[in-house]
Amino acid sequence: MSLFKSRELWSTFCGKEEQFDNGCMTVADILGQGFECIVVGSHSGFLRIFQPEADSECDAEGYRPTDLLIETQLPQPVIQVAIGKLVSGSQSTQIGVLHPHSMAVYSLVEISGSAQHGDQYHLVMAYEHQLSRSSYSFLVGPFGGAKGRDFICIQSLDGTLSFFEQETFAVNRSLPCFLLPSPFVYVPSSDSFVVLNANWILECYRYEVLADLNRKLVAWWTLNLGEPVVSMEVVATQGSKSAIFVLGERNLYCLREGGSIELAKRLQFIPCCLHPYVTEPERKAMALVVADTATLLVYDMATLCWSSQLPFIPVVISRVNFKGLQGLVALLSEEGQVVCCYLGTEPAVFVPPPVLNKAHSYRDLQQRLLSLQQEIDASSQMAALQATECHELNVTVRTLPLTDPSECHLIVRLSPSTALNNVQVTITATPPLAAVPATHHLPSLCEAVEVSSLVMFLHTHTVPVLSLDVSVVAVYVMNNTARVVQATAALPCALVLQPAVPSKQAEHKITLAVAHSIVPLNQLFPELTGEQWEVAGCSETAVGLAHRSAPTLTATVIVGKGEPRYRVQGDSTAAMCLVVSQLVARLEARHRGATTTVTYTGTSLPTTSLLAVVDRHIELRNQINSLQENLGQQTTQYRAIQRRLLSKLREKTVLPLVGLDRILADTHRQIVETSHAIEDTQLALAVCGCELSCEVRLVLTLVRLCDSTNPKDWADLAAAMSYVLHSSETQGWEEVCEPGVNYLLSTSLAKSVRDHQRTAVEALRDPTRFKKHITVALDRVMAGTAVKSREEMRGVSPIMEGEEDRASANQTLRRGPSDKEVYLKLLPTREALQTNVEPRNSEDVKEEDEDETTW
Repeated sequence: MSLFKSRELWSTFCGKEEQFDNGCMTVADILGQGFECIVVGSHSGFLRIFQPEADSECDAEGYRPTDLLIETQLPQPVIQVAIGKLVSGSQSTQIGVLHPHSMAVYSLVEISGSAQHGDQYHLVMAYEHQLSRSSYSFLVGPFGGAKGRDFICIQSLDGTLSFFEQETFAVNRSLPCFLLPSPFVYVPSSDSFVVLNANWILECYRYEVLADLNRKLVAWWTLNLGEPVVSMEVVATQGSKSAIFVLGERNLYCLREGGSIELAKRLQFIPCCLHPYVTEPERKAMALVVADTATLLVYDMATLCWSSQLPFIPVVISRVNFKGLQGLVALLSEEGQVVCCYLGTEPAVFVPPPVLNKAHSYRDLQQRLLSLQQEIDASSQMAALQATECHELNVTVRTLPLTDPSECHLIVRLSPSTALNNVQVTITATPPLAAVPATHHLPSLCEAVEVSSLVMFLHTHTVPVLSLDVSVVAVYVMNNTARVVQATAALPCALVLQPAVPSKQAEHKITLAVAHSIVPLNQLFPELTGEQWEVAGCSETAVGLAHRSAPTLTATVIVGKGEPRYRVQGDSTAAMCLVVSQLVARLEARHRGATTTVTYTGTSLPTTSLLAVVDRHIELRNQINSLQENLGQQTTQYRAIQRRLLSKLREKTVLPLVGLDRILADTHRQIVETSHAIEDTQLALAVCGCELSCEVRLVLTLVRLCDSTNPKDWADLAAAMSYVLHSSETQGWEEVCEPGVNYLLSTSLAKSVRDHQRTAVEALRDPTRFKKHITVALDRVMAGTAVKSREEMRGVSPIMEGEEDRASANQTLRRGPSDKEVYLKLLPTREALQTNVEPRNSEDVKEEDEDETTW
């Protein structure tokens, strides 16, 4: 607890749910009684005038209803208030109120009362100026050396200064090099205005220059400040001299009226507001600065004299003199709290308790730790259970019939059981499909609501579609716990595939056998039958399917003549992925409940095309890294040339550029070309990533359909070789897949104990070895040669208890195969690397001359 705190003497709240800023409060002697009043205006249009008095009969908060002189609502929001002699022919003070599009001047009229409540006050409008530009702030002062009266200068949002000589409009002047409005001040001693331009340079203009439209607008003096201005104030010091206090975001400055710097202090905090004042009778300039930690700092030039903790962070701070008490600090918060306080001390009443030196045994601490761990586990399980149940929201997804072959409308219905806030729904489709809009934000959800999105193709990706599944994720917060509800939906097949002419010959062929009778193709794909089906020449035994995103990529499905088999053939295995997946899913759905519905009868996998795509994917990633390195070198060279060129231009003697301008232009051209090359390569990498996903999913699907595949091994392999790519700049699919495949080859897919010891995980350095590991893992899962249980290897495990077990394990290791033999076991055969289709037998050779569509 800090010893130095501000002591509250008087406080009140101005309305409810009103907003205030740094121009909404001013302190001045409006009534001419020798003590000051507090004038407060709000953005809601209310104007209030307070006149507190220091009296021992005040209540605890110090506020009495009679302290409020007047409270009225103006027709427009109040941007700023100021006090001055603004009515011609009158020596009394008036209140100037700035509205967004007008400037009004009010007089406070006193009506003497004979009752107990005392005098009454009314606010009477003297005149009003309508503004053609949106206003930001204004100043009041005796511009041009006026005696006994004040003029008005209004700064608009576009940088125009509008001058009014009380009721009469004078002139408009636009400031040069203006971007955003900032605080500006009027210096009476030099009759000048100080403003901040867009380059963060302080400029001072004489009033006679601003008022004369025939004269060129030239600054009297300038000062490069180098930072934005938070606040700027002017105080009169000794004689007719003035001091200009400028509060920046990082420094506090005090300038003389001629522009020279008298004080520049580096601040170690973020300042909020400033108020300078002059002490009596020394006429010494002081400054009150408020930090973002609600701390008031009192500076005597560069010396910190006092610091005090404030009750809140104010937007306006000022010194005020009341009747019977002077030198108080008036504060205004952003919510409208007005506080008058003084700088005092508050002793700390907290006494720390004595430290207990009770000794704890190790057993007690261990039991305590165990009980705390059990509580943490129980609460974590409960939170996870609540997060997975999510009974508060039900999400259902449905698709509308296709009206356009390239678009599909998706309807998501949200049915809450209780009122929810800030529900975000995200719809994700696999590229080249995309949902528009992909995110829906619902601030409040009290009843069932339907949101719709349009699923369409991305024209930048001419690749086959990986899957027809669309994921819908709804996220909301309940009881300080994030809840997630997921739902999936399948897009219509006609959105992605269209009938095409069946191909008689193809490079890749995949044969699938079914355990039941043949289902005609027009019954498997009923949504594709129609006029286009007949025009393409499709039938019950042969159909060609082309991707709408890439019409040149086709796949043909052929029904076997005498045996229950289906053949999928095509020139691109990536294009065959979706067709094979849809064919298997529809056949399994036809015979739901059967143990084995579809099996893959081939003896080899299309790994050649998979490894080719992996090579291309790695090559594109390396190419992007190389281009980024070149771009870094080129930008470094560009900056070096700029510095050299700038140094030559700054020299007093004129020297030749020695071709620096030409080198600068060539380097800029190289940077642009390299940037375009990076963009093109990134687009090619995205396309290659889609093809890689299709290849991996096709291979995993075929491995799953093999009779000899162990489901546990296939699940581990699918987790290690995921076909969902989440690439970043430093980690791609290869870096994620390689450790998983190596671990499987060393543990569950190992053939010997020696293989079990190879558990080291390294970064991707050799793509050739990585591809060999993929091939070995696929062959072992298909062959079913993996280790079936961990208990079988337990008797010969190298990690044993006791020295005898370690000795026997060492003997086993010494009798094991060498590292070279183990490495040769991991290498695939040459035929496995070169073969990507199933080998043809004699019957297939005989059928080469026959029509492949009647296979």
